[in-house]
Amino acid sequence: MQTILRESSKKRMNTTNKKILEVLGELFPNMPIYQDFVSQKELLGKPYNYLILKYGSFYNSQDITKVQVVQEIQIILCSEGISNIDEKIIDLIFSIGSIPTIEFSSSEKITGELDDSERVIDSVQLDFSRGIKGGC
Repeated sequence: MQTILRESSKKRMNTTNKKILEVLGELFPNMPIYQDFVSQKELLGKPYNYLILKYGSFYNSQDITKVQVVQEIQIILCSEGISNIDEKIIDLIFSIGSIPTIEFSSSEKITGELDDSERVIDSVQLDFSRGIKGGC
């Protein structure tokens, strides 16, 4: 029984991962999506327009009515020149948040200049969590 639950949980996780990538591709069709990090070498000479998707730590949900673990998911949007960045953030929050088992937690937005230049970069970190049934 536990093996069936684990395999079912893994399948749902993979489905959710695909849906996240689909949403990111639809909302930001011309932006590269990196897993976990991007090296500075990859960005040399390019505009700072990219996404980083991180699947983070797992922890016990502390919800005694459901047996599950929770995984942190982080999406970082780095943008140079997107004028409607706040609207894009709202689209991202509601689109990712509408995927089953995923909930929006928080965001942090930082705007600054790149290396004392006149290039303005927005960096937005969006934190989500997802419940995974069949856990501890």
